[in-house]
Amino acid sequence: QRFGTYGRLKQAALKRIAQLAQVKGTYRLPENEMQRVFFELDSNGKGSVCHEELRSALFDDRFDLSDDEAEQLLSQVDNASGEVDYQSWMAALGDWGALRGSPEWESLLKDVFDSLDVRGQGVIGGPELEGLLCGPDGCESPDDVGAALREADVDHDGGISYEDFRQFMDAQRLENLELFENRVRSV
Repeated sequence: QRFGTYGRLKQAALKRIAQLAQVKGTYRLPENEMQRVFFELDSNGKGSVCHEELRSALFDDRFDLSDDEAEQLLSQVDNASGEVDYQSWMAALGDWGALRGSPEWESLLKDVFDSLDVRGQGVIGGPELEGLLCGPDGCESPDDVGAALREADVDHDGGISYEDFRQFMDAQRLENLELFENRVRSV
């Protein structure tokens, strides 16, 4: 539920963090029931699961989701091929509050920032954002890059410095899970 409220830049950054956590193996994301579901369905270990398999799992007796909630969740993580990869799933469902409070958080943010700063200038600008947020056919919306800059460029200098990025990723506006009903059923 919370992931869908984030802008495209924060969603993309969280996907990169989930990817780093998996690749490096040194960053452990707190395990939850949704992660267990993914690994149960990914029996061949390829790192992705069919959209329909995940949809079916969301309607078993462990979760309490409406059709619309399940579709919204899956639409946020589907990679447009009918598959959901682990990084997207984790970005949407990981316990980011717990990771944000961990000693690894600063290192993860720096690693992700550095991976986005492809020109190595200490700033994520329009070209980097376009590469991150837009596909080969261009951006979905003409304002994708501008919206990301408005959201994360804290000092309004036209680029996202590491300090801007850190503040943006640490922002906790309306992220309290208490605002959302629990969708995992007690057993």
